Amino acid sequence: MPKPVMQPTTVASPKPGRNAEGGKYIERRDRLRENNIKPAEAAEILGVSPQFIRVAMQMGQLPIGIAIKLPGSSEYTYQISDNLLQQRTSKNVAEEIKRIRSTNQR
Repeated sequence: MPKPVMQPTTVASPKPGRNAEGGKYIERRDRLRENNIKPAEAAEILGVSPQFIRVAMQMGQLPIGIAIKLPGSSEYTYQISDNLLQQRTSKNVAEEIKRIRSTNQR
């Protein structure tokens, strides 16, 4: 039996900077920034200073994420895991972050 021949399909390209539904693209890094827990937010949840969070993560003494200094940079970047923070505190981290961010927007 002969193999079916696949016909190429044409899909209208969205306008530059828009997705197929016509909405603007949200850059992946912007979404990541919004979802990233900041050291100051983790500090408020844990009841410590932001400096404590930063230094303890740099030293590997606070396992709630990673602190990394990229090559050629003098500053650390922090990636804090909501799951690890929740395990450490037994608090609902999503609700705590929502509360902290709504308070800071006022």
